[in-house]
Amino acid sequence: MRVERTDTLRLLATPMLEEFLQRVGDAAARLINMENFRRRKVEHFEFYKLLGSANFHEACRLISDQWKSFLGLLKVAREGKLEPWQQARPPGYRKRDGQRVPIVVVRFDNYRIDLERKTLHLATGTL
Repeated sequence: MRVERTDTLRLLATPMLEEFLQRVGDAAARLINMENFRRRKVEHFEFYKLLGSANFHEACRLISDQWKSFLGLLKVAREGKLEPWQQARPPGYRKRDGQRVPIVVVRFDNYRIDLERKTLHLATGTL
């Protein structure tokens, strides 16, 4: 479970600061729209259809978390606080001996285990 806290405040900005914040907000909105467009393109539609909405977004969250961790390690490395045995490496591809290694990413509330029949029921089907 992830709990997020939101604080709301009223910002009294100068015209110059307001213009800057407007540009920053516009750039962030454009970036979000571009990323949403990229993920909704036809090349991802077959994965979206196969995984279902919840599992598709959970896999995207997993990728995002891996990159956030890498960027955090880079920051620590730049500050010189990284342990000698640690290395900041970008997330790797899921391959072993040149072959793709499968991974099943399922959101925590998107499956059910039937112990009696020894089956795993996903929202997109049964294994």
